[in-house]
Parts: sequence; structure tokens; C-alpha cells
Amino acid sequence: MKTSEIINEIRKSQAGILSIVLKDASKYAANAKGEMTWAGTLFTKKYADSQEGDTVIKTGNKETNLSAVERTLTSLIGKGEVQIRLMNGNWITTEIQPEDNNTYDVEFNSETSTMSKGWHATLEECQDYIRTYIRTNESYFEDFKGGYVSIRCNETEEVVHEEEIPQV
Repeated sequence: MKTSEIINEIRKSQAGILSIVLKDASKYAANAKGEMTWAGTLFTKKYADSQEGDTVIKTGNKETNLSAVERTLTSLIGKGEVQIRLMNGNWITTEIQPEDNNTYDVEFNSETSTMSKGWHATLEECQDYIRTYIRTNESYFEDFKGGYVSIRCNETEEVVHEEEIPQV
């Protein structure tokens, strides 16, 4: 889901946030292990890192700073599975997707070489391509078995996804 979609879900639920959990903290900080949790109190109006113009909504007897939630979720783009636990008992489990209109390319890497598809595709198109072909001998997957396939943003050059290509 995109950050804006999650914010809309929170807004519709009219529930505050109990916690935001990043399932694999090592994707956020190299020296971290296990889960990383942000307590919901960090997003209440009283405790949030507020900035002028922030959007605040009333949730039960508290006020939730949605802009602070959005800033936190944005920092988790491409970091793996995130769970948002709402005060109404519901959970939102997703990987945070970019909001922007960036384009992406698929790259293949091994110890000896690197190859790129040269694409200007959406993130979803790149993800679908990898899911479809990673266990096949199609395209560059055959040549890079045991290496890595990644998705790189063309505009920022950030690698937003990387996984090993199985030898199978």
C-alpha cells in the first residue's frame, strides 16, 4: 500500500494507532535485529513531532497527528513488511510503496558482472517481472543464478528491492 492509502484507512477507521511495527529492523538500521516498534503515543498530538500545518484528527479521546504517522511510514518505504495496529483492534499489514511518479529499472548483479534491463517502468511492473521469472531461465535470470536481482529507482538511484536469484 502507499502511505496515502494507509492514512485514508486510519482516517476512515476513526481509530488511533497502538503501534507501527517493522518486522525486520535490519532493513531500517544495519545494527538492528528483530522487530522495531513505534508506540502509538508517538503519534498523539501531545507527543508527536509536530510541524506547522500538520493534519490532526480526533480519535476517541485522543488526537492523532496523521502527518507524523505519514512521515514515519514514508521512512519505511522499501524496508519490508510493516504492521499498523489500530485502537479498534484492526491491523494493516503491508509493504509501504512509494507515492511518487518515479520510474524503476531491474538490475542483475553477480560477483563478476552487472546488467540492467534499461527500463523506465513502475515499481509494480518490476515486482511482477521478478515474481514471474525469478525461478526460470528467462531473460538474465539464467546468467545470474546465485547472484542478485534488484529494483533501482531511476530518479534517486536508490535500490528499493533486492533478492537473491535461486540456483534452482
